[in-house]
Amino acid sequence: MESNVTMNVIISADKMAATIKLIRPKDPEPVFTEKDVLKALSSSGVVHGIKNDVISFLMRGDHYDETFEIARGTLPTAGENASVELNFVPVRELKPRERADGTVDYRDIGYVQNTKKGDVLAIKHPAVLGEPGLNVLGKEIPAPKLPDVKLPQGKGTEISADGLNLVASVDGQVSMSGRSVTVMNTLTLDTVDMSTGNIDFVGNVQVNGDVAQGAVVKAVGDVIIKGSLDGGTIITDGNVIINNGYNGRGSGEIRAKGSVKCKYIQNGTVTAGDIEVGASISALLRSKSTVKITGKTALVLASHIMARSSIECVNVGSETSSGENTLEVGNDPELIQRSQAIPQEIKTITAQLAQLERLESVFAQLEAAGRLREDQEEKRAQVKLSRDKSNADLIDLSNEQDEVAEALQTTGYGTIIVTGTLHPFATICIGPERIRVENETQFVRFTRRQDGISTSPAR
Repeated sequence: MESNVTMNVIISADKMAATIKLIRPKDPEPVFTEKDVLKALSSSGVVHGIKNDVISFLMRGDHYDETFEIARGTLPTAGENASVELNFVPVRELKPRERADGTVDYRDIGYVQNTKKGDVLAIKHPAVLGEPGLNVLGKEIPAPKLPDVKLPQGKGTEISADGLNLVASVDGQVSMSGRSVTVMNTLTLDTVDMSTGNIDFVGNVQVNGDVAQGAVVKAVGDVIIKGSLDGGTIITDGNVIINNGYNGRGSGEIRAKGSVKCKYIQNGTVTAGDIEVGASISALLRSKSTVKITGKTALVLASHIMARSSIECVNVGSETSSGENTLEVGNDPELIQRSQAIPQEIKTITAQLAQLERLESVFAQLEAAGRLREDQEEKRAQVKLSRDKSNADLIDLSNEQDEVAEALQTTGYGTIIVTGTLHPFATICIGPERIRVENETQFVRFTRRQDGISTSPAR
């Protein structure tokens, strides 16, 4: 039967909703079906978001001349904004490091945040677009556009080919500089003391002031100290330059694979490739190449100086000093150190082996008596592994000892030059040969010949 009910469908201005009003006929009794409602909606263009529960509601009662929302569009989803995730801590609390045993290292406060070339410093997570929506007319509503973000590229960084990673282009310290991530391969400090803690850096270190007593600076690059090194320690793969002097206070040390230059060295030890200073006082200097102690007031007092190739100095000793001086060339200081260290290492491992073998004997006795527990079997296996490793270490050390001894035999030549005064009671060593200077000598050169050490004028 044909419907006699008028159906007014109104679509909202944004086309996200549609309403319906059923107009009661004056005569006869109202007649309509669900299909009639759907037809009215279709005739108005409404095809999406139709509320079937509302249609069912209209069919069950007398709901004429009232307005009901019959359709509702689907809004687009928001999606996720693009973001940047940092792989380092941009703002850190400097505090002493707690060791595994619960004690606190007050000289390690985490001042430096190292990074290596190629390390990923930040990751870009691209925006995830939301799903599009539909209005009641079935027309798609695009998801909202999301703002993009840029990786915070700064000095010492580069963006990967896919544009998603910010990586370090140099070794150095990573930090936030404004809104950018930077990696600096030179760490600049006013001083190194308790306020900074010890420094361990993968680049160059420049200290505009002093390095305090007990402080340690480790670096992969060069270390430049514009003040003094006072009782501290420098360990670096590069060069060391100290504008003033270095007083080791009897405990400090400088170890550099490159060269070391400073005004003076006192009460300290220096091991380096080349060493150039203005004075050596109660010091131990060890060079893989040359040592030069030069300048208007160049002086060697109570020092032991070792160089692989040559030593050049002005004045050695003094009329008032009773300290012994030793100038030694032709020997590799590192080889000598190693030759002295290996016997002690062999002694330590031999003692450990004896203890392990005693433990093994106890386990063997327990096993023979049928009283070896399961936990003791595990301990026995650990003892066996330690014993095998110690035996292997002993073999390696024995072979190294032979190699070092052979290498020391192939050295033994170099030059020692004194361009000022060499005071009595200095010892001159060239390879295995040595002489003791009993009389004051000036402008002298020492070399080694087959029959021993010879002297000639240094001019």
